[in-house]
Amino acid sequence: MKNWFKTNTDSSPKDKKWWKPNISWLKLDKWVKRLDIYIIKKFLGTYFFAIALIISIAVVFDVNENIDRFINNKKLR
Repeated sequence: MKNWFKTNTDSSPKDKKWWKPNISWLKLDKWVKRLDIYIIKKFLGTYFFAIALIISIAVVFDVNENIDRFINNKKLR
């Protein structure tokens, strides 16, 4: 019994990873992590697509407004 108690309560850094925080009270399992990663990927993909779309629309409008100046090689304001 003494040997079991000693091996299960030893807190040496070689045997256990004592520097990691104990988050067992959160009860996270791998499905929650997978779902979070899936949602983050979908959100970031949509976000960057929307930003690219807005930038491309702004460039098209800018070119459309200044096409005469580009063709005639005049200075922009």
